[in-house]
Amino acid sequence: MKDNSRTQVIENEAITIFSKEHLRKINTLEQRYDVSLSVEKVVGRIVVRGQTGDVLNVVGEIHKMLHQLREEEHQHKRAKALTKDIQWKYNVDGNKFVDYESDMNTKIEIAFDEKKAAVIITSEEGDDYEIDFKTMTETDEQGQVAEVRRVDHRKVGSYTKCTGVPRCPESIPANMSYEQNCKDRASPKSSSLPNVCDPKAENGRGKGKQ
Repeated sequence: MKDNSRTQVIENEAITIFSKEHLRKINTLEQRYDVSLSVEKVVGRIVVRGQTGDVLNVVGEIHKMLHQLREEEHQHKRAKALTKDIQWKYNVDGNKFVDYESDMNTKIEIAFDEKKAAVIITSEEGDDYEIDFKTMTETDEQGQVAEVRRVDHRKVGSYTKCTGVPRCPESIPANMSYEQNCKDRASPKSSSLPNVCDPKAENGRGKGKQ
């Protein structure tokens, strides 16, 4: 090292959860600047040695990385908490529904709550899927369509789905199909019950923003 060198230590708990991608970025910084970096992941410490100007630049870059990581962790925790109340699912085989990953679940719920017509989500593999809230369906890049449901765990045994009626019923018994629910409510014996198949029904969601 040349004269005017310095050593600076960064201690942060977020360093203990660095991924391979974070370590790759650290290695890139070491190559870009005239510094040596020592990452002590177990104890959450990074030691930076080099010329004063380069050390300050690298420390600034690392702090930005740590801030972004903390934000991502905060959002992930919020997403996990949301799944305890609201869980979006997609159909994979007839009546079998699978949960969306927590971060995707949050993105879908935010768009739904904002009454958007649709939202595009991206899987960890990089595949895009469009969720249409009017038809409550998911369409992949190949044009394959699957039904989606919004399960509200705060309302026991209920979920939101749709078959041609925008945003359809708020609540359908878990053991009853949408079609059977509509049929039962439309029958004379159930004349006192609101028809959830009617978008004007009081307990229906009605149309959202298109």
